Amino acid sequence: MQVDQFVSVKYLKYVVVVLFVGNWSANATAQVTSPLPVGFAAADTNADGMIAETEWTVYLQDRLKDESLPFQQMFEKLDGDQDGMLSSAEFDKRHSVLEAVAAQADEATLPEDPGRDFVPYLGLDQPLNDQKIFGAIYHRYFEQVEQRAAWKAAGWKRSQLENVPATVSRALPPWDGQKPTLDQMIRATVVIAGGGSDDEFFVGGAVIISPDGLAITNYHIAEAFNKKLVGLLANGQVVKVIEFVAGNRATDVAIVKLEGSDFPWVPLASKAPAMADDIVALHHTENRFFTYDRGYVKRYPLIGKHPWMEISADYAPGGSGCGIFNSNHELVGLVSTIVMGDGPMIASAELMEETADSEEDWFGDEEDSEGAIGLDPGALVVKLAVPWTAIQAMLQKPE
Repeated sequence: MQVDQFVSVKYLKYVVVVLFVGNWSANATAQVTSPLPVGFAAADTNADGMIAETEWTVYLQDRLKDESLPFQQMFEKLDGDQDGMLSSAEFDKRHSVLEAVAAQADEATLPEDPGRDFVPYLGLDQPLNDQKIFGAIYHRYFEQVEQRAAWKAAGWKRSQLENVPATVSRALPPWDGQKPTLDQMIRATVVIAGGGSDDEFFVGGAVIISPDGLAITNYHIAEAFNKKLVGLLANGQVVKVIEFVAGNRATDVAIVKLEGSDFPWVPLASKAPAMADDIVALHHTENRFFTYDRGYVKRYPLIGKHPWMEISADYAPGGSGCGIFNSNHELVGLVSTIVMGDGPMIASAELMEETADSEEDWFGDEEDSEGAIGLDPGALVVKLAVPWTAIQAMLQKPE
């Protein structure tokens, strides 16, 4: 749920902000006092009118605070006459070279694109390639969000979060009575991506509960709807999330609609599991996609005005919105959050009110590896899931 993601322009922002702004502010003086490019005098430490490679390296290291840049390669690109020194004219071209290097560095940090034909899940007996799955959802997401006409054609409209209904009148289709297989559970589990930009990109999950694309996820994922959400299915199909159907921030549950039809799906249980009942979790924790965990219901603590389902099954950031199932593989809850602290402190908390708008704030950043609310070193880690009752409350049968 944290997002979980690392992609950023490592050098470009620093170069643009520091060097270009510096260039603008100093040029006013340069026009009056000196024909030399801004920074040239500072780089030319021996004042001989030329800049050697060592002077160039020290100059950039001092300003960019980064010793990993390919200084020699940059110097060679600037040294047009290959005399081993940079003239003022050659030095003045440094911004375009710095931009090109920054773009290359950024490209190198991007996940590899496995291609549009990549299939994440090939069967229970086949290994899952997490690197390729992440690359697929990353690249397909940004391809999709740029296709404005396609989103409009799909009927997607911005949603006023405060006006999203808390319930929806909808009868779910009947299941055939057979216990869903693990294969069916995986195929009904969606990898959801959102955020709208590299800096805010995150990955979570959703569970499809009807063949026409109705899916259950966390509210803190669905609230990124206006920045567009894209789903990757186990078979490689990429779908838009085109409607924010219903949501309850306080209980962290939402219903969304995927574009398309004939989706694989799993049934919602007819009742909640009891304390000590066995449960199964299928989630994308830390980009370990389609991870299967077993556990049991530890208890149902009341937090604020709402019950939550405390479980023993393991999960962590990245699992947001993924399904928790009973022993019959029917959906009974959703991965939601992790908290720390004693019972009275947790019980008095309004969890969703304590969070910010982004999923990263909900679970913390990479430096806060625990990703928990109410951090208390040495305290017990508590896994709180959206319970069956919170999901059921959103689905009112039509009259």
